[in-house]
Amino acid sequence: MVSAAVSRFASKPGDTQVIRSEKVAIFLVAASCSVAGILWAVSYGVIFGWGLTAFLPLAFTIIVGSSLAIAHLTKNHVIAIYVQILSITLIPALIQWSIGGLFDSGIVLAWAVLGPLGALMFFSPRKSTPWFLLYFIILS
Repeated sequence: MVSAAVSRFASKPGDTQVIRSEKVAIFLVAASCSVAGILWAVSYGVIFGWGLTAFLPLAFTIIVGSSLAIAHLTKNHVIAIYVQILSITLIPALIQWSIGGLFDSGIVLAWAVLGPLGALMFFSPRKSTPWFLLYFIILS
């Protein structure tokens, strides 16, 4: 069961059950990814030192966490959806670049596919297509 606090994320009195479920889903996805970003930053800090590579996952956490706060204050969860999808698509690409390439990074770019897959969770296949195109552009 989802806690009462989570179910109140960005809630408005007229929200349908579908919208409430969407709001809970983006909150749980973004919050989980933010925690993972902190762990990722610490891991990279230990492995690569406290430079750009370690900062990028921390930046992800700050960006996504801030979007949750803004979405809650404005009661507009779509902000958090777009920020989450864009961040999870671009930050792994930047991390891969900062490490030195596809193989040096241990194929970190594979995490970026979560962006387009996340788009499918919140949008129709047609509206998700640009996110897949962005992913394939990053891959090339």
